[in-house]
Amino acid sequence: MIDIGNADSDQAAQITKLSNTQNKIEGKDFASLDPTQERLRMELSLGGIQYLYKTGAKIENPEKEISFDEAIISQACLSSDLSIVALVKRNIGALTENIEKPPYKILFNGSTNSFSLYNGVQVYRAVDSCIKQFENTVTQRKRLVFIHGNRFLLHLILNRLKENEGFTDNYLSSDEIKNKTESLFVEIWEQVYKSMEEHFSDSYPASIFKNVGRLKELI
Repeated sequence: MIDIGNADSDQAAQITKLSNTQNKIEGKDFASLDPTQERLRMELSLGGIQYLYKTGAKIENPEKEISFDEAIISQACLSSDLSIVALVKRNIGALTENIEKPPYKILFNGSTNSFSLYNGVQVYRAVDSCIKQFENTVTQRKRLVFIHGNRFLLHLILNRLKENEGFTDNYLSSDEIKNKTESLFVEIWEQVYKSMEEHFSDSYPASIFKNVGRLKELI
């Protein structure tokens, strides 16, 4: 244990980082030192929701719990910045490389909304559920949209649903979000596949959905 006295949190984080040479420390581990994460935890707790943002915490009751790993993906895909949407597919670790700078600070800051955070995670879960439901019904490139374009699909669906009443000022029920997501999923999946085949018929999907320029063309 190291007594840091009145030192600020930046010094505490630096000591933690530099002294852990024997343990695997990932960038996301330092998110637990971010006051924004604790603020979101407290706000969510007032709605009866547990936000598990510390390393090692595991979801036991999905109806009442969300995790940081889910939240950072949904926050990235909720962004209107396609470079972040491409990054979450290409290198998710880069989102938490430095919690004092973008892209992390774009996703988690003083204006991050606990309602949209929770609702975004519910959409993320619903999209994953839809992918599992349909992925074995198709083959070849149409199926590869699920594997490589899952975050892009989530981005498109989130940006439709975030305009719905209550998304930014209420904790919507998981059933309501699931129903709304399912009503959009096939339509958006078909559109993405059609656009991919029209613009990038000779490209492997893995390279398409990691490239911000190509995402812009798909849009």
